[in-house]
Amino acid sequence: MGAMRLWAVALVGTLSTAAFAQQSGAVHGETHANRGPMVFRFEKSRSAPAEAARAKAAAGDCKAALDFFDEALRHSIDPTLYRDRGVCHEKLGDIYPAIDDYRAYLSQEPDATDADKFRQRLQDLLKDASQDMSMSKVGGGGSFDSEMAGGMTDGSTPANPKKSEEKENKSDDKTDKVDSEDAGKPLSTIEHDENRDAEANKSPLRLGRGFVLGAFLDPRYVFNRYDFQFGQGVGVKLGISLSAVSTIALELGYMNQLSTGTASTKDGFTANFGYEARVPLDRWADNQLLFGAAGGYENITDGSLGQTYASFTARGRAGYRHVFGPAFALDFVLEGGLMGTFPEDAPAGTSNFELGGFIGGHVVVSVGF
Repeated sequence: MGAMRLWAVALVGTLSTAAFAQQSGAVHGETHANRGPMVFRFEKSRSAPAEAARAKAAAGDCKAALDFFDEALRHSIDPTLYRDRGVCHEKLGDIYPAIDDYRAYLSQEPDATDADKFRQRLQDLLKDASQDMSMSKVGGGGSFDSEMAGGMTDGSTPANPKKSEEKENKSDDKTDKVDSEDAGKPLSTIEHDENRDAEANKSPLRLGRGFVLGAFLDPRYVFNRYDFQFGQGVGVKLGISLSAVSTIALELGYMNQLSTGTASTKDGFTANFGYEARVPLDRWADNQLLFGAAGGYENITDGSLGQTYASFTARGRAGYRHVFGPAFALDFVLEGGLMGTFPEDAPAGTSNFELGGFIGGHVVVSVGF
């Protein structure tokens, strides 16, 4: 009799344990039929911070949503929180945090229904890492993607998959056009190119604004009846770069005419003020074409005769510039123009004015600030 009681107690205990296990499996959405060991899995985080984060994101306020996502991830292991926070980062143009979040999501959910979609988005961000992303380029508008909003509330597919796909394709087409230059480059190369872009945009000798200080050598040949002929000048250049292509400059110098092999020497000071246009030949303006025009005044004295000549000049220039480092340049320029000259204190009644011309070169070493 005692043995029968023991067998009855054992049987009741076994049946109770089985019923509890079955009930527990039903609560967690798991059954033993055709399955291995029971796996407990979070399909969605229902914590207050997570719900608040998704509500903010769905309303288009991704900036506010980030704080709630951060709080939710401190108390949850739900991988979709990384996915959804990554979407917010992407919309705000925070490329690198979005990359980290997408990687975290895909590493935990490699077989998720939307895994392929987010692998593609991750690859696009890696290609676009050198660009400053904007909301118009990524995700499409001020409101949260319909695709993401649907996924965050009940895990279902978008209400209109075709419309969502067309929107994504348009965004991808725009990104490909903007970033094709950097597509396929390693991240180290992209970062190097970004630094070069910033350097070029700050340099007044490349694509930026600022001040330019230089020194020049100016050999030339003058055609007029006062027999100026060969000469050479030296001086300084003071310039201001106004934009990526425009500079205005003042040149002050000393000019010596017929300094060797002649019976007389003429010398004096020169001044020019003009405009210079820069045409970059490459992405960072390492090499440029230069075009310019200037007007000036010269005061030259013939030492043997004691005669002083005043001249007004108009000149055009064309040449080449190479920039070394951030802001050090060497220019080689050809120039030519007209020179109107008259002797000062000439005898009354004499024909004083002479219109001539000149050709020459202009070699400049410059530093930008």
